[in-house]
Amino acid sequence: MLRLSTNRNTIIQALVVIVICMTGPAVPSALSADSDNTVEVIGTAAVRSENVPAARRQAIADSMVASVELVAGKIVPLDARVRNFKTLNQVLYSHTDEFVQDYKVLAELKSGNRYRVLVQATVRADKIRKELERIGVVIGLKSIPRILFLIAEQNIDDLSPRCRWTSSAGDTSLSSENAMAEIMRQKGLIIIDPEALVQQGEKMPEITVPVDDRTALMLGLKLQADVVVTGSARVIRSANTMGVYNRAFRGVVTARALRTLTGAETAKTTRAVVSAGFDAAAAGREALAKAGTLAGQDLAAQIISLWKKEQSASAGLEIVVGGTRNLADFVTFRRTVSDIAGVASILVKEIKPDEAVIGIDFDGDAHMLAEAMMLETYDSFGINIYDISDNRIMLELVSE
Repeated sequence: MLRLSTNRNTIIQALVVIVICMTGPAVPSALSADSDNTVEVIGTAAVRSENVPAARRQAIADSMVASVELVAGKIVPLDARVRNFKTLNQVLYSHTDEFVQDYKVLAELKSGNRYRVLVQATVRADKIRKELERIGVVIGLKSIPRILFLIAEQNIDDLSPRCRWTSSAGDTSLSSENAMAEIMRQKGLIIIDPEALVQQGEKMPEITVPVDDRTALMLGLKLQADVVVTGSARVIRSANTMGVYNRAFRGVVTARALRTLTGAETAKTTRAVVSAGFDAAAAGREALAKAGTLAGQDLAAQIISLWKKEQSASAGLEIVVGGTRNLADFVTFRRTVSDIAGVASILVKEIKPDEAVIGIDFDGDAHMLAEAMMLETYDSFGINIYDISDNRIMLELVSE
């Protein structure tokens, strides 16, 4: 083991190493998130009661956490790490021995009441990736989908279905929707909170239950959701009883996920769970929550899979679309283009108030795609293609 003298220059050199390591691209051995990553980090611990050996062990343990976090940061986007910090702490940072293949203490010193070690560690990035995929944390995505829920829920004591977005809903705490949303949050997806939007001064439209697809999609576009989850959740009284008052209640959740910009159904599920109890409403809420949890797991897996496929598409061509303020026209345009022969996939890269950028995986070049779009009929509007380059088409949606 190499020991360096405990002087000021040693500390400065060590700090430079960790700064370089944290910047990522400057460390060639840490560029690949799919192979073993060799990283250099500093671990520190307090020296208590002059127990230097114990402080050294704690400093090394601290460096192991830093090593795993550094490599995990190359796999999971920052926003996903923030939302899943508790989960990552439980499965990664509390079990570093499962992911650190080996390590070497390059330098160590006692500075006042602190003990510091400079450690070089080899971290199994493949094991981190597999563990994150096992627990469902979103990885490998360039952007995280924003989810809007429009679930109509009816418990055993409700006269009619309730929806969070209806003014007559009263208590907007929906057991099934809350459970689905929580599961998706745990997996790193972004959930649009209507109450937060109201607090920001947004005027929310009143809708009727059940919510039709057109209303759901338009609301999703207004709130910049990538996916709208619609469906129903209801409680059915079971014939099973135990004693006079203890009865069983079956919670059934049926949900569909719609891609906002295309209207296409991207995921669906139906889940049912039975709960029993003396309090019918409480048993119903429990059944709805459990069924919602299962439904959320199903939908999250399907949505994440779709998102990865969309983002893995080559999308070699780009269309810059102006005049998208009329969202209905933009939706129609995107649907029409997606049906053109040779178009394998479409990915919306960016949306601004009156402009959008679309990535196209097309079997041909930009001129061929432009010619194909010119032959299409767009009903209430037309297109004005004003620039074509090797991999980009710029056009405007023009009202007729």
